[in-house]
Amino acid sequence: MNMKFTSKDEYLRFLNTQASLPEGFKVGVSPLTFVPEEKKTGKELKMNMSMILLDNPVSSYTAMFTRNAFPGAPVVIGRQRLGRQLLQGLLINNKISNVCVKSGVEDAIEVTSAVEEALKLDSGVVFPSSTGIIGWRLPVAAMKSAVPTLVESIGGNLLDLAQAIMTTDAYPKIVRRDFCGGSIAIVGKGAGMIEPNLATMLVYIMTDFCVDQAELEAKFPSIINESFNRISIDSDQSTSDSVYLLSSGKKKVESDLFFKNLAEASLEMANSIVRNGEGTAHVIEVSVLNSIDKEFAASLGKAVVNSPLVKSAIFGNDPNVGRIVSSIGDFAGKTQNLDPSRMSVKIGDRVVFDNSSFLIDNDAEVYLNGYFRECSMPEQKGGFPPHFENLKITVDLRLGSESVKVFGSDLSYEYVRENADYRS
Repeated sequence: MNMKFTSKDEYLRFLNTQASLPEGFKVGVSPLTFVPEEKKTGKELKMNMSMILLDNPVSSYTAMFTRNAFPGAPVVIGRQRLGRQLLQGLLINNKISNVCVKSGVEDAIEVTSAVEEALKLDSGVVFPSSTGIIGWRLPVAAMKSAVPTLVESIGGNLLDLAQAIMTTDAYPKIVRRDFCGGSIAIVGKGAGMIEPNLATMLVYIMTDFCVDQAELEAKFPSIINESFNRISIDSDQSTSDSVYLLSSGKKKVESDLFFKNLAEASLEMANSIVRNGEGTAHVIEVSVLNSIDKEFAASLGKAVVNSPLVKSAIFGNDPNVGRIVSSIGDFAGKTQNLDPSRMSVKIGDRVVFDNSSFLIDNDAEVYLNGYFRECSMPEQKGGFPPHFENLKITVDLRLGSESVKVFGSDLSYEYVRENADYRS
């Protein structure tokens, strides 16, 4: 996507053009307030409950979850039900992630059961999904009281949903693909605690295309691995990372075309999540070419985007290529040694390292400094992404035939401030 935006209103108008739902889906949103049991200061906090609802229960769905060893109750429930239970809806809340609370599973089921009863649905067909503060209990009573309002709200669009699930996100995110009379639509949230395994924060993929379930389960992991598992904001894996794909099965499509569009849309959403990272001023795109295998290439790419020194230099628009090459050498020294005489590094269109030597002069410094600035964004984005440019680093290992792209963000003052004040 090469679009540029100059205001929040302009961006929201664009998202509204992307916000129609695939056939067979509805959404609803209900705001509520509560006083957390863990912080009884009398100050009410705001929460949104959101609903993705299918017209009928379906078996055509799949999901992948965080590998964090201490997952939230919604992840526990999702894993238990996946493949064993029909699904008709997802109940999503922000503000509290419902992680490692004694009554967490029971609380989630109590709230989803209230929604099922209000909508006259079968028991167990609404799955929970939560994001927010770790360690606090869901405000069950307040959430149940908001269920009638949630039910009445059903009939909104994807933008309503994308805005409601946000926490520290700077702006809502929607990606869609329309083809063959149907569509794939994705909403997602995520801004910090992002270096996931198999998912990223909360991502919901809806489609009205009929997809063979066995093929979906076989191909979905690789699509997630090449998109949401190739990004990192701060190398911390959340306890709640989940990505769901739901199909209403209303439309027919050729399988290869469907999965091609799904892969492209997933990668676009993954990019958008990094761009929306807490305080992100540059999206860093590292291409590792001609590796022996993809796993090594992906790990090397993440070593670059996760280096605090690399991230800090890029934030400051300082083309300190020594830090980039050093981070590659550091990773190689701990894993699989690389021959620097075979490796090259390019930033933007400029080769800066080749055949064991840096290729830096005054012209290169001027070009790189300008390139860094062209790719930069304000730390505080004002509710919209100004552009979709990535700062591109290419590492050619010249060892094999496998190539991988990894996406990360720089390290800004705003990231530290956001996470220092997260619960305040």
